[in-house]
Amino acid sequence: MPSIAPSVKTAALLFWFCIAAPQAHTQTMQVNGVFEFTAPFHQQKPKLRVCLVKEKSNEQFQESVSSNDGSSEAKLCTLSTDGTFSLQNPNSSKFKYIAVVPAYHYKKLHEPNLLFFFPVKKKDTMHIVLDKLPAERKFDRGNPPMAEKPVVYLYPKQRQQVEVKLQVQGKITSTYPDYQNGWSVVAQPDGTLQNIATGRLHPYLFWEASIPFPTSHYQYREGFCVEGKNTLIFLEQTLDQIGLSAREATDFISYWLPRMQHNAYNLVHFWVNDNYDNTSFLNVTPKPDSELRIMMEFAALDAAVNISPQVFKPFVRKGFSVVEWGGVEVKDRAGIF
Repeated sequence: MPSIAPSVKTAALLFWFCIAAPQAHTQTMQVNGVFEFTAPFHQQKPKLRVCLVKEKSNEQFQESVSSNDGSSEAKLCTLSTDGTFSLQNPNSSKFKYIAVVPAYHYKKLHEPNLLFFFPVKKKDTMHIVLDKLPAERKFDRGNPPMAEKPVVYLYPKQRQQVEVKLQVQGKITSTYPDYQNGWSVVAQPDGTLQNIATGRLHPYLFWEASIPFPTSHYQYREGFCVEGKNTLIFLEQTLDQIGLSAREATDFISYWLPRMQHNAYNLVHFWVNDNYDNTSFLNVTPKPDSELRIMMEFAALDAAVNISPQVFKPFVRKGFSVVEWGGVEVKDRAGIF
């Protein structure tokens, strides 16, 4: 029997592999889902990073983030901004879990309990219920948020000596005049203060402190979302409602406007007459007849969020009045999102 030439064998094998042999078929996996939020997020639908992962681990999540090429054939990771998501990958056998993390957490996964995992289910639409927030934690890693430029105004009915003592559950980082177990000043009805220790005149008493708070402190139920370009009119109107005088509001706006007006949006919350969530206390002698203490917290945002507006009780100045304002820029937004 004549032998088949090598060239004929090669051609036959090529024909079999290319035409006759069964073709390997890769089935694309697509996972669609919708979130239901039952935890007290400050907005109804927070931004979430959603990824397909092979196992429950932070490393697998990071791999999915870095591997995602954004193509229609391999969309391992996406940013959910409306409470829905859609993911797909051609190798359906490898990915068994959906990993979910608040969007601003995904680069800080050394923190425990920030990443949530849910088994992939073969359904047209997965329904995922998020009934908890990231683990309670203090902002005491690195630099805690700084209570910036709290200033205290004193308005006695007549010229008199006033003693002021400050108690802060944190670390006082700066004061002016120098705080030496308290401030001792001679106050005028127009607010002018003379430091008894030095004789210098001051318009107010200044202090700053770093104060660590738990995550729950930043989970605002009320506040304001303000477009950066509208910051000036917002501050003018809101500070009038709270009760600052024109002079006090000017001091406030001059300090905070440059920090806020260039952001796309600002999430703003005011702590009013609650000793800044029970962390800073003023003891004034003689005791004032009326007192207004406000602390503004804000975080810069890339997009607008929904939040119920705060409503303020009118402040009535009577007798010896004490007024204080300060602010905090929340740069670590882990507690908010």
